[in-house]
Formats: sequence, C-alpha cells, structure tokens
Amino acid sequence: MEDQRRMVCDRCRSVVPLASIKYIPKGVDGRTALCAPCREETSKVSPSTAKKQSLHKQSYFCARCKYKFSFNQLGNSSLSCPYCGKDDKLLEHNPQTAESLLRSAGTMRELF
Repeated sequence: MEDQRRMVCDRCRSVVPLASIKYIPKGVDGRTALCAPCREETSKVSPSTAKKQSLHKQSYFCARCKYKFSFNQLGNSSLSCPYCGKDDKLLEHNPQTAESLLRSAGTMRELF
C-alpha cells in the first residue's frame, strides 16, 4: 500500500508527497520543510552570490515609527517600512562612524 500523505512545502507552497519533504534548520531554534526542487535551488546559492545580493541592500529609517531596516533594491517588493507599513516618511539611513564625526568636528573648529 502506497503512502498517500501529502504536505505543503514552506517555500513554494505546493502540495507534495510527504516522502519528498525534508526539514532544514532555519534560524536559532526553527526548521522549515522543503520539497526536493526547493532544496536543490537552495543548495545552488553560493556564499559569494549571497554576498553580492547583500551589496544591493540600502539602509533606511522610518521617521514615523523610528524603525531602522535594510531593503534589497533588486527585490520584487515595493519600498515601505516593515514595521508600520507606511512609505511616506522613509529616509536613507547613513550611520556615521566616530572617526567621521571627529573629522567633521575638526573641520568645523577650523572654520570658526
């Protein structure tokens, strides 16, 4: 007798036989169920590819809810705050280092 149990893949959301599902770790204490095609696709992503994708992320700050986040500009989603969902008060967030602050304070002192 064949096993007729089926399960939904957490990534592609398709219903597949339970035998093709495998769990992979996700986060600290979680795990996700992936079908065979999704596992193959996940294994194809190399660390250098992931690093290249992170280069296209820009830091933003929502002045409405004071939330800092990064946004992948190459993604399919539109830019909005993930916390409050609004997009009307978003600013690019460029954190300054201590060295840059000291340099700018030194040049300001020279002006006065």
